[in-house]
Amino acid sequence: MTSDFLFLDPGADATRRDIYDRGRAVGMRVVLVSRALTWERDLVDDWIEADPTNPDDVMAKVAARSTPAGVVNCSESCLETAAQLASSYSLPGPRVVTAHRCRDKIVMGELLARADVSQARRQVVTSADDAEAAVKAVGVPVVLKPSTGVASLFTVRCETAAELRTWLREFTAQISARRPAPLRQMHGRWLVEQYLDGPAFSVESLVTGDAVQHIAVCEKGPVTGPFFREIGHSTPPRLAAGKVSELTEIAARAIRALGIDWGVTHAEFKFTSAGEPHLLEIAARMGGGSIRQVVCLATGVDLVELTLRLALGQRPGVRTGTSADGIAAASRSLYPPRPGRLIRIDTAGLSRLPGVTAVNQWLRPGESYRIPPDGYSEVCGVVTVGRTPDTAIRLADAAIDAAVREGLVTLQSTMASTE
Repeated sequence: MTSDFLFLDPGADATRRDIYDRGRAVGMRVVLVSRALTWERDLVDDWIEADPTNPDDVMAKVAARSTPAGVVNCSESCLETAAQLASSYSLPGPRVVTAHRCRDKIVMGELLARADVSQARRQVVTSADDAEAAVKAVGVPVVLKPSTGVASLFTVRCETAAELRTWLREFTAQISARRPAPLRQMHGRWLVEQYLDGPAFSVESLVTGDAVQHIAVCEKGPVTGPFFREIGHSTPPRLAAGKVSELTEIAARAIRALGIDWGVTHAEFKFTSAGEPHLLEIAARMGGGSIRQVVCLATGVDLVELTLRLALGQRPGVRTGTSADGIAAASRSLYPPRPGRLIRIDTAGLSRLPGVTAVNQWLRPGESYRIPPDGYSEVCGVVTVGRTPDTAIRLADAAIDAAVREGLVTLQSTMASTE
């Protein structure tokens, strides 16, 4: 066996650009598996040109090489590829059956229901003709989402059966034209779910065999408009201790119900206005975007470090608690109301704003910013720290406001808003 570690990267997350250096620091020979090699060229030891979201493509390319020593994955769309590699080469990682359960939200929902995990009411639909029956079964408003979706792609709130019917037709046409990789195994199945009108949270956990350690509970920022773009996260959450314990207990039950026994997990919850938590879904990988930065600043636990150690076959322990007394962290993202072309982003200026500890640049000057349903990525994001969650959130909101007001980020608008 070589010291080659396969790093699966669909090219979707700018906050993970340091993961290759981190891999080398723990003794890995970093072999990137991606469709293209661009900015990573000087950061990796080797490259395999393959679609990391396609297990068959990756397995065929890897078969012609020396046996890998491990696989590193932080992306939902690459989860099944990681599981197939782990199974075929007896590497630490998720099991194939577990990856399937976590990627297919219909199967996941059935298993969670058997474990008596509270979920939103839901109905599976396959065409616009099913809209009326789905609304009757679930009640309005409803949330339409793909059965194998990621990052809230093609997810929208609908107020009526007519609106649901329209979006089903629109999304189905877009998916047929684009054939996005994360939805390759959707097979025309959509979920229509009860809209939960309370705040949203996530639980970040470490699983090694039968042991489950909860690292942090993150509070999600508010969502505006019909599309579910995540505006940011903060921790510790502004929740009573009893509610925090309730979320972590449900997360542990869900982990067991899905058979997750190795990895970092990300469980997403939403409350009703009456204060009842429901599990939306759980991912058998590290949370995306700025979550790992927020968690690390507030707790001292690095989710990337845990992911790398698990790929090495180690059983890392975590000591939860704040990295310093009274530290809270928050993130916020910039979603301009209109699509356009990015002209300028002053990352140094953003970094100097009060409380800002990190700036995540998602777009480069000259690149296009699109709004749903044509695009879902933010322009940039900031991560802040404060003595309390309220302070950290206020600083993050202020930094995003300043980015626009002071011209630190400028776009050339291309069309009117559809939101």
